[in-house]
Amino acid sequence: MIPISSQSPALPSHNNLNYELLSLTAIFGEVPCGCSARLTASESYRKKVVTSLTHDKLLRLFSSHHLRGYRLGVRAKRLLLQQEPERFAFYLSGCSDTNAIKSEVPRRIRLHRIAQTYVATDEYRSCKPLIVTTNLTLEQMKNPPDLEHSRIYGRILEHCAPILFSGKDMRKANAAATKNTARELLASKF
Repeated sequence: MIPISSQSPALPSHNNLNYELLSLTAIFGEVPCGCSARLTASESYRKKVVTSLTHDKLLRLFSSHHLRGYRLGVRAKRLLLQQEPERFAFYLSGCSDTNAIKSEVPRRIRLHRIAQTYVATDEYRSCKPLIVTTNLTLEQMKNPPDLEHSRIYGRILEHCAPILFSGKDMRKANAAATKNTARELLASKF
């Protein structure tokens, strides 16, 4: 992480999480806190990045109506516009949707969904590992009933290596144990 002092304001380098989180927040207006978990696997590193950015007043946490998201601080907006105007001017000035007032819940939900979709799409494009569980057999996925399912299953099979887990269904065993416990509790009460 690159600390940003008030003496010499500078943006973090482009190849780290600090910059990625700032740029996503600039582009989308507000990034849901949960999205940062998808940007890096290390929770401690993620916390350090967010703490550093909030301490330097580049990022701020906004929480209202059960929605928690990150927004740019005034200092970050100024730095992004000064140092990379060609990339961020559209998003941080003028009448773009991400620059409009974000206090309305439907608008905030829409901004959150856009950010989540982008992060998920970026994971797909970067070929990050994807784990999908299903009760379908491999044969069912290779021979889908229609075009829509064919496209979905094709994308899953493109990025996933099928692994078959067979054996006893643990959920049935757990359900039986829960049922027996409930029966014993009820029998002892009455």
